[in-house]
Amino acid sequence: MNKKLEVALELGLLKDRILFTTAYYQNRSNDPLVNYPLPSMTGFTTVTANLAGVMVENKGWELSVAAENFKRKNFSWTSNFNITFPTNKLLRFPGLAQSSYATTYKLGRSLNVIRAARYTGVDPVTGLFTIEDFDKTGTFSSGDYQFLGDKDPDFYGGLNNTIRYKQFQLDFLLQFTKQVDQNWISGMTSGFTIIPVGGLLNLPYLALDPWRAPGDKKELQKYTTRTSASTSLQGNYAAGYSSALYTDASYLRLKNVNLSYTLPSAIARKIKMQSVQVYTQAQNLLTFTNRKGMDPETVFLYKTPPLRTVTAGLQLNF
Repeated sequence: MNKKLEVALELGLLKDRILFTTAYYQNRSNDPLVNYPLPSMTGFTTVTANLAGVMVENKGWELSVAAENFKRKNFSWTSNFNITFPTNKLLRFPGLAQSSYATTYKLGRSLNVIRAARYTGVDPVTGLFTIEDFDKTGTFSSGDYQFLGDKDPDFYGGLNNTIRYKQFQLDFLLQFTKQVDQNWISGMTSGFTIIPVGGLLNLPYLALDPWRAPGDKKELQKYTTRTSASTSLQGNYAAGYSSALYTDASYLRLKNVNLSYTLPSAIARKIKMQSVQVYTQAQNLLTFTNRKGMDPETVFLYKTPPLRTVTAGLQLNF
């Protein structure tokens, strides 16, 4: 069963030259249908089932502004801005601690919660990844796992502008997202263990700068041909289960640009045309992000990022 609530307010100012819309939404879903994990010894790894009594809530605010910034006979400029602040939360899960999801979800937190050991950097002396000994046992175990935020975006949106001067028109769209997601090191993992040297995979140029000598302060540990012990608080095994695999993945992208010139109608009619337009379009021209080695939108190292394309054309209407 799903319950939906939405409340919105629309305002027009300065004879509707500025249109403002704000909306609050709340969606609650009960008894979701999932592939429930099973021990492989049963002959199946999952079974389709309803999680009785489980409730998930998605809510947030959506804001948008459309503005006619400037309007004259030969010049005009309009803008459209939108931003969304979403939240996701697990409200109810009877028997969570005894279920197969006990180590995956937490009541009151997002379904995309990050549960991992806390990464504390590369030891400048040993050259190995290190994690926090959260349970103070001196060894790496599930007791070192913590809930360290989530991968839901804090906010996302875009800004579109249209600028016209006589027969020229320029349109461009800026897209932005504030989020945390996996980093380029996560692309080096296999079964969550960070692959030692010799693994068959492509890596970004950042892999060429590992720890080499005592005192080095690096993002990547020294290279080794072996996986570290599963109980060690240092090395590639423990780091594969840590927050070393996550980073700030926020970005601002110039998503679309379109520049066109329309021939004056009087000239178009002289050449027996209704209209003539020359245009050029571009996509994914620029991206501003602190993320290293991977596209912030597609996230994974082995997925094709959005292609940068530039096209030009001539449109004739007879």
